[in-house]
Amino acid sequence: MKLCILKKLCGRMTVAQLERELGFSNGSIAKWERTSPSIDKVQKVADYFGVSIDYIQGKTDDANPQELEVPEVLKKVLVAFNKQGIDELTQEQADKIAEYTKFVLSQSE
Repeated sequence: MKLCILKKLCGRMTVAQLERELGFSNGSIAKWERTSPSIDKVQKVADYFGVSIDYIQGKTDDANPQELEVPEVLKKVLVAFNKQGIDELTQEQADKIAEYTKFVLSQSE
């Protein structure tokens, strides 16, 4: 994660002040350059500044893109993946998840 974006958002506020304001431990945001923060923490920062998570992560220059409506059930699935480290899934695991999802959906028909 690029801290320069956060520093730009902070303006005169220091990152340490932001951490205190949001109830994060001292130095936790600085670690985001080396490790991936939890989606909950990134969302808390995004909400604080009124910007999107993608903006904070440097994936877009648009701070407030149109939000897509995501069903609650899908949000639960995404949170579960984030806790397990979706970036660490192998292609085989992703294929199995897709197969299982198709199976579960076919059972409800």
